[in-house]
Amino acid sequence: MQLWARVRGLLGSAMIWGVVGAGVGTAMFLVRFQPWQRSMEWSSLLTRFAAFAGAGVLWGSVCGLAFGIVIRSMGRRKGASALSASKLTLWGAMGGAAFPLLLYTPVVISRGAYGLIPFYGMLTGISALFGALCGRVIFSLAQRAPTSPVPPALLRESPLDIDLEGLVDRRERVR
Repeated sequence: MQLWARVRGLLGSAMIWGVVGAGVGTAMFLVRFQPWQRSMEWSSLLTRFAAFAGAGVLWGSVCGLAFGIVIRSMGRRKGASALSASKLTLWGAMGGAAFPLLLYTPVVISRGAYGLIPFYGMLTGISALFGALCGRVIFSLAQRAPTSPVPPALLRESPLDIDLEGLVDRRERVR
């Protein structure tokens, strides 16, 4: 597989997860501040909203990148047809839990804040749940992706210069 295709896959995964993270950050902002009940300044309100949504995007993107790395490492030897919905859901949960575990474990150990383990465990569980959801969505999107009838080696040529008869002849010669 080409390097560009791998990078596109990782970026696509990070973007999908980032959008979900932005939604979660927005929901957290709405629950926490309830802007319809407060009379806050618009600038203060928008600043807090941007902080929550931006943190959600960052969180989701890093978890999506971890998911993409898990997919690349675990699914490397098998083709895309060997991936199942349950595997991608499990790997999504692993990718979703990776960032909070890497972020909060050193905090708990270095500061001795063992009383915060239930709170951090809840955050890790929620992140894993959203990770499993994103893994499932990515699986269903991958199933809907069109397959090309032309072998990838022939697509490297300029698409403007291809004549159909020559393409069929070249495909016959390759076989």
